[in-house]
Amino acid sequence: MTINSVKKFFVVVLVLTIFCTNLLAQQQAEAVPSNGVSSAEQSDGKTVEWYLGGSIGWDYLMVKRTEQLTTVDNHQFSFSQNKSRSANGIAGKAIVGFLWTIPDTAFVLSPEVYWGRINTQITVQESTYDTINNASKQLQSTLRHIRSMGLVLRGGFYLSNRQNDFLYVLIGFDKSQFENKYTFSSTDYLTLAVPSTVIKQRKWSNAPVFGFGFERKFNAFKVGIDLRYIAYPNWRQVSQKNSVSSDQLALRYKPRVITTSLTFCYMF
Repeated sequence: MTINSVKKFFVVVLVLTIFCTNLLAQQQAEAVPSNGVSSAEQSDGKTVEWYLGGSIGWDYLMVKRTEQLTTVDNHQFSFSQNKSRSANGIAGKAIVGFLWTIPDTAFVLSPEVYWGRINTQITVQESTYDTINNASKQLQSTLRHIRSMGLVLRGGFYLSNRQNDFLYVLIGFDKSQFENKYTFSSTDYLTLAVPSTVIKQRKWSNAPVFGFGFERKFNAFKVGIDLRYIAYPNWRQVSQKNSVSSDQLALRYKPRVITTSLTFCYMF
């Protein structure tokens, strides 16, 4: 599934959900019995319930790294070749959405938007030796997952007639910001001192998100837990040539994220 198809899918779902919600509200307003009380008011359940809240959870970042060095003689050396690294961090998100119960069924659709901050980072140190120019090369690299935002559609059903326990799967679109900071250093090239290269770059990356979860209502509040998986596209970087040694770095990172979150929301 491509990013554009995910966007189009959610635009269609959101428009249809809003249209059906407005249509149902008009029908309920017109269908008021002789006692002046609508059927929606006679039942304890609501067709549409908005919610606002936040979540805190565990962010598991996995990255496949390839870091190659090209010297002035066009010889290539690898610091890493499709090597996997991982790290854990804490993620917090603000969320807003609504639950739409399909009339006369236990099935529910729930569009939700979120924005969050994350503090997961992976730091590695690698070295290689240039046998042609008799120089040792070192690379220290730090990749951080900083923030994320997105839209998901949850779909599932209530496990009981009381409509308190909601089991669902989700699909959506995530936009995350990553930061890569790396320091490249080398021993002297011939008789010249080689200055260190320090680069820091940030990039927003888009990817589909998939997951599942469960939540329970407690009066005007709901508490839930979910698991989400996101695989981001490759991030490629090419550094400028070193002013003395003419060394040049080519970097490629492919991040993936698994998040597990506890959510706390107020319903209105």
